[in-house]
Amino acid sequence: KKVLCTKVPYFAAMFRSGSTFPESQSSVIDFPEDKPEDFKIFLSWLYQEKLPSIELSLAKDSDWLSAAWKTLWSFYTLADKLNLVEIMDESIDGFLKCAGDVEWRPEPALLAEIYASAPAGLKKICAHSLAFEVTYVSSDVEVKDLAGVLHGDVELLFDVLNIMNSASGDVRDPRWIHGCDFHVHGEKSQCSRNEHNGRTRRRYGSSSSLATSTRAYFDMS
Repeated sequence: KKVLCTKVPYFAAMFRSGSTFPESQSSVIDFPEDKPEDFKIFLSWLYQEKLPSIELSLAKDSDWLSAAWKTLWSFYTLADKLNLVEIMDESIDGFLKCAGDVEWRPEPALLAEIYASAPAGLKKICAHSLAFEVTYVSSDVEVKDLAGVLHGDVELLFDVLNIMNSASGDVRDPRWIHGCDFHVHGEKSQCSRNEHNGRTRRRYGSSSSLATSTRAYFDMS
C-alpha cells in the first residue's frame, strides 16, 4: 500500500486518512474491467520503475499486429484510469518502436474499434494511422474497407480528414514522427521521445524481416 500511495496519486487519494472510499477500509481494490496481464505490466513499472519488454512472435499475417494493438489498448486504458500520464506516453513509444522494422498495415476495423472507446492519446494514433492508410491505399478492397470504417464514425472521419488536410495529403508514417504528437503530457513536461530525435527512420514499405521465426519487442523500457 505504501508503494502504491507513493507513486500513484489515484491510490494516495483512495487511502488517505479520512477517505470515504470503501477501499480505504477494506484494503481491497476491484478492477473488474481490466485484465490481469495489464496489472503485471503495471506492477513491473511500480517496482522496477520501467515498463517491461513484451515479446511478440511475428507471423506472415496481421495477427501479431492486431495483438500488439490490443495489448496497447488494454494497458493504456488502465494507465488512463489511474491517471499515469508518463506511462501512457511511454507505452505508445514502446509500441511504435516495436513496429519500427515490420510492414505497417493495421486493420482499419480494429483501429476504428479502438478509436471509439479509447482515451485521447490512442484516438490520435488511431486516426493518424488511418489517415496514413488512406494516403497510401493501393487496392479497391482496401478502399472499400476504409470507406466503410470512416462512414461509420463521423468523429473519426473528421479527425482523419483534418490530419490529411494539415499534412497537405502527404501523411507521414506514424512510427517515424518525432516529438510527442501522440502524447498527453502537459506542454511544460519533458517529452520521453526527445531522446529518439536523432534516430534514422526507415520509409514505409514491405519488410524482409516478416518471417515466422522473427522476434520483435514491444519495448516499453
